[in-house]
Amino acid sequence: MNTFAFHFITPEATFFSGTASMVEAPGTLGEFGVLPGHMNFISTLKPGVVRIHDAQDQLTRLFVAGGIAEVNPQSCTILAEQVIDLTKITTADAEARLAQAKKAAEEAPDDDTAQAANREVALAEAIVAALAS
Repeated sequence: MNTFAFHFITPEATFFSGTASMVEAPGTLGEFGVLPGHMNFISTLKPGVVRIHDAQDQLTRLFVAGGIAEVNPQSCTILAEQVIDLTKITTADAEARLAQAKKAAEEAPDDDTAQAANREVALAEAIVAALAS
């Protein structure tokens, strides 16, 4: 099976470093897939699920809050702001995060705080949707 080098990195940790047969990611201009020999490109990422198909065709699903993907024919690297392993969070946890974010948005004392709270609401909604899919 054809594979390529794949690295999934945040400021805190490396979440995946190895080979992949395919990677699917949530680009800001739309979902995209990467296969071995893919043409060069760079894309920003929106909140959503990155699907990593490894060399044995096992699927790993990780939620990304945003970031950048760099692709060339031999490799793909995702530099992410924040990553959540979807196997380590429950729907109840995600819904509690969403409720807390909505409450913070409602109680925001100023525009800057409201904007930050609304970003957290959007992020929490995306996590709940990722768990439902």
